[in-house]
Amino acid sequence: RPTSVDMMKFTKIVIVFTFAIETVGAILLSLYWMNFFALKKAIYYGIFHSVSAFCTAGFSIFSTSFSAYRGSIFINMVISAVSLAGAMGFFVLYDLYAATNKMVKNNNAPLLSIHSKFVLLMTIILIFVGAYTIFISELGAQTFTLSDRLLSSAFQSISASTTAGFNTIDIGKMTPLSLFTIIFLMFIGASPGGTGAGIKTVSFGIIILFLCSLLTGKADVNLFKRRISHQTINKVFAISSIAILWLVLATGILVVTEKGTFLQILFEAQSALSNVGLSTGITSALSPIGKIVISITMLVGRMGPLAIGFSLVGRQRPAKFKYAEADVLVG
Repeated sequence: RPTSVDMMKFTKIVIVFTFAIETVGAILLSLYWMNFFALKKAIYYGIFHSVSAFCTAGFSIFSTSFSAYRGSIFINMVISAVSLAGAMGFFVLYDLYAATNKMVKNNNAPLLSIHSKFVLLMTIILIFVGAYTIFISELGAQTFTLSDRLLSSAFQSISASTTAGFNTIDIGKMTPLSLFTIIFLMFIGASPGGTGAGIKTVSFGIIILFLCSLLTGKADVNLFKRRISHQTINKVFAISSIAILWLVLATGILVVTEKGTFLQILFEAQSALSNVGLSTGITSALSPIGKIVISITMLVGRMGPLAIGFSLVGRQRPAKFKYAEADVLVG
């Protein structure tokens, strides 16, 4: 458990990094939009979208999000970079800063923590796989140039992975494979300690490592020559299980109350659970019941599945005895 000194230091880190990254993003975006809008409007647009990107809020002043800037490398890079900074988590941001500072001063190779290395690895893999899948599945589906297709594929993968919720293409016109890929990325979401939602990249990575260890007959789950505790693994499966159960429940209700294909409804439910805000276009047509379900789902996603589970179960009481083991067939 962190001490009060640790919490004070972490709070300062959060404030400093938030202000620094949002300021840099706002300046870059404002300078770009000065070429198209008046000075005050350009600055306002820059500040608004930089804060929205870092907080992975997904709110945009533009009615079509960033569709008008689909081919702008600058806008795609700035929004993606700010969103990634918010989603990776303040632990990773500080770790990167400290490692880089140490490398510059001592001319040594940066030493990142295991958590930071795992977050960076999982983030890169998920974004690359997502972007590649979207790029392939959208071939011939929408009449974009090759450069626009590359940019939009990478942007949508980052937007879903960070749960930022921006879009440069019409989500409702995407292929079923692209929509399913985005659902998958939204379910995983951002990283621990960040501004995004989802079960987190680390949780998904630990599930994969656990399955690999189980199938290869290893007793422990290892990561970078370190062992992951059983308590952490149990927490990962608890978070993932509750998230899946809630998604199934919400989708089941929406299938009955709403009009739309199953994929559209599943997309809507997962977008709400991960606080993404992307939609295939059925949000405005939701029934009163559907709006209530989506609202509650967003609240569950924001609070976290594990917190919801603990609130329902109540205070934990350690067992004073253990029952004999039972032989139950599985698989």
